[in-house]
Amino acid sequence: MMERKVTLRRKPSDVVREQRDAIQKATGNPHIAGVSPFDSGALTLNFDGEELQLDYAQHLSIDEEDLNSELSQQPSLYVWYARLLGMQKALVDTAKNALREQEGRLYTLIRNRLEQTLGRRPAQVEVDARLNQDAQLKERRQNLIELQLQLDVLWGIRDSMAQKKDCLLSLAHNRRAEMSLDLHVNKTTQLERSFRNSRNKAAKE
Repeated sequence: MMERKVTLRRKPSDVVREQRDAIQKATGNPHIAGVSPFDSGALTLNFDGEELQLDYAQHLSIDEEDLNSELSQQPSLYVWYARLLGMQKALVDTAKNALREQEGRLYTLIRNRLEQTLGRRPAQVEVDARLNQDAQLKERRQNLIELQLQLDVLWGIRDSMAQKKDCLLSLAHNRRAEMSLDLHVNKTTQLERSFRNSRNKAAKE
C-alpha cells in the first residue's frame, strides 16, 4: 500500500517576516543563523551554548497510514515544543533586560562626554547618533531580533501542533466511519447472498 502523508500548511506571520527582513537588511545576509533557510521547515536554537536542530516540518506532517502512532506521539510533541517555547521566551526576556540596561548606561556616558566636549547640554539627536554607532549595542540589538524571530516561529509551531491534533482526531473519526461503513456493506452483501441462495433453493424444491 502506498504511504500517503498530509502536511499542515504553515505561513509565517507578518511580524516574523518583518523581523526576518530587518535582520537581512542589517546584516546583508539572506541566510540568518538559526532560521535559515527560513521556509525550509527547519529551525536551529541555542541554549547555553548547546545547539538544537529542529525538523518541525517532519513533526507537523501526518502519516495517514499510521494514525495510531501519530495520535500516541502527538501529546509528547506538543509538550516538547511548549517547553522549548518557554525556554526561548526566557532568553528573549533576558536579552531585552540586558539591552535596556546597556542602553541606559551608554546613554548617560555619551551624554556626559558630549556635554564636556561641547560645553553645553547635547541635543537628543546628537546622543542618539553616538548611541547607535556603538558596536556592542548593535550586536545586542541584532541578537535580540534573532531570538525574537525564533520565538515567533516557535509560537507558530505550537499553534500548528494544536491544529494537527484536531486534524488527527478528524482523520481518525473518518477512518472509523469508513470501517463501520465497510463492515455494514459486507454484512448487507452476505445477507443478500444468503437470501438469494435460500430463494434459489426453495425454487428448486
